[in-house]
Order: sequence, then structure tokens, then C-alpha cells
Amino acid sequence: EEGECTWWVAQERPDVLRWLPPSNADAHTWDDWAINEDWGAFYGLHVGHYPTAGDIAVWETSCGGPYATNGHVAYVTGVRGNGNIIVVNEANLDNDGQVYYGSEYEIRPYTCMRFIHKPTVFEGEP
Repeated sequence: EEGECTWWVAQERPDVLRWLPPSNADAHTWDDWAINEDWGAFYGLHVGHYPTAGDIAVWETSCGGPYATNGHVAYVTGVRGNGNIIVVNEANLDNDGQVYYGSEYEIRPYTCMRFIHKPTVFEGEP
């Protein structure tokens, strides 16, 4: 739905429309779909704990706070420091439907966040 974080990331990374279910799914399930044995492998998706520009950042519900119910996703535009700060474009951060550019978050590997890396394959359907 327009204004949601999932809608915004789909604008930044249209490949998600190929491997997500039609319902677009709650944000916290995106990394699960990306590592799905059938879909993720077919589309050349990889999920990890270390970000790179072009990734989709996924906040799990275990992150708590505003992400406790549905999680959150954002598009990573850059990584700073020793890879411990991500810069993202995101929407609906405060349930306001707004798009935010250049938000910065400190991350630590193996926390409640995962990153869907850019795909390596774009062919056919599974």
C-alpha cells in the first residue's frame, strides 16, 4: 500500500515484485522469502548480517519498538564507518506515510537486522 515501508522499498528495488508474494507480506517476513529455498535461490538472492549499498535492510519484530508488530524494511544507500552505520531511504517510519532520505542507523552484526543483498539472477519464473 502506498506510503508503507514495503511500498517504498519496492520502488527502490523493483526486483522484490518478482519474488515476494502478491500480498507484499509484512516487512519482517521479507528476508524469509528471500532465503526461501525455491524463490531465493532461483532469483539469486542472498541474505546476511553485513550490509552493502543497494541492500534491503530488514528489521525483525524482535527489534522491538515501532517494529514489534510488522517489522520494517528500508533501502540501503550507503555504509559508513567499519560497516557499522547504514544510510537508508525509508517510508512510514513513524506510521506517517512519509518518505525519509538519508536516515542513519548504527548496526551491529547478528542483531535483530538482516540484509537482502542485490540479486544476481533475473530469469523466468520458478
